[in-house]
Amino acid sequence: MRPRKLLRVLRLTAGSLLLALFFIVLSFGPLPSGTAGKVVRNNLDEGIDATPFFYTEADGVASAGDELKEALQRNR
Repeated sequence: MRPRKLLRVLRLTAGSLLLALFFIVLSFGPLPSGTAGKVVRNNLDEGIDATPFFYTEADGVASAGDELKEALQRNR
């Protein structure tokens, strides 16, 4: 491997590791202050899972996806 290409690979690897380390530190760090912190603490206390995945648990989402697929197939 040429030295220049090796240097680029090393920089990419180092940057990826630093980014992963940053996210690990954030995930175990203190809760934010202010309104955002209150919301996060309330969700943790109440056992609320505030992820975007809760939309997939709503009634009718699966059938809406099927209807969308059918409509897309008809319009081809």
